[in-house]
Amino acid sequence: MKRFDLVLVFALTLLMPTAALAAPGIPHQFYGSVSYTNGTIPADGISVEAKIGGVVVKSSTVTSGKYGYAPNLFMITDPDSLRKGQTISFFEALNNQKS
Repeated sequence: MKRFDLVLVFALTLLMPTAALAAPGIPHQFYGSVSYTNGTIPADGISVEAKIGGVVVKSSTVTSGKYGYAPNLFMITDPDSLRKGQTISFFEALNNQKS
């Protein structure tokens, strides 16, 4: 019986780090208001993009000068925890800018 206990403890010791590494990253929700430097609020339908390292990771539509509120939640996922510590920048989508 003592040998079985030793084998069980050894097996659990090997499995515990694997279980901890398998935990997915937690998604983050962002929300806010949008205005231009002159104070005007953009029209409904303008897109806001979140970029990490210059790559778009999420986009959302502005409604009443706001984004990320229900029903259009602005969730950025990171299932493999690869974005930890990186800066997220928010931009107006270029295809929606007025000329």
